[in-house]
Amino acid sequence: MTEAAFQPKLEWQVVLARRQPKKALIALAVVMSLLVLIEGLWGSSLWTGIAAMLFFCAIGDFFFPLRLSVGPEGVSSLGFFKRQRLRWEQVAECVPVEDGFWIQARNAVCHPERSEGPPAASMAGGRFFASLRMTGIFLWAGERQAEIAPLLSHYRPEIMGKE
Repeated sequence: MTEAAFQPKLEWQVVLARRQPKKALIALAVVMSLLVLIEGLWGSSLWTGIAAMLFFCAIGDFFFPLRLSVGPEGVSSLGFFKRQRLRWEQVAECVPVEDGFWIQARNAVCHPERSEGPPAASMAGGRFFASLRMTGIFLWAGERQAEIAPLLSHYRPEIMGKE
């Protein structure tokens, strides 16, 4: 097998609630409290069921496994409700952070100098963000960070940012 034909792929699974059990308990307590409150206010199982489904969708990726992968086709994050994929040509930057890597897409817009709006309400540099779109994938790496970084560099060495 030649060096050009070598295409490593790494796949792993993360359950965020296992990594942060205190946050998981707090999230469950808040959701259950809100469901009890909704049942008490409206007294309808229909509204409580609708609210339960909305809460379930909102925090589902925290409680269910995320399947992450880095390979020759790009990076992907597949959760219970969310599926994200970026091909390597779509990736602008990869920034290592504490728990993993932020993979920034090329079409992302998050520049205060390009923002518009009145200078009064200061959010960043005294301006509103006219268009704030953070497009990318967070690869939760944890203890596998040292294993994932060389693989990201293998496919696109020019995208590796600084921490």
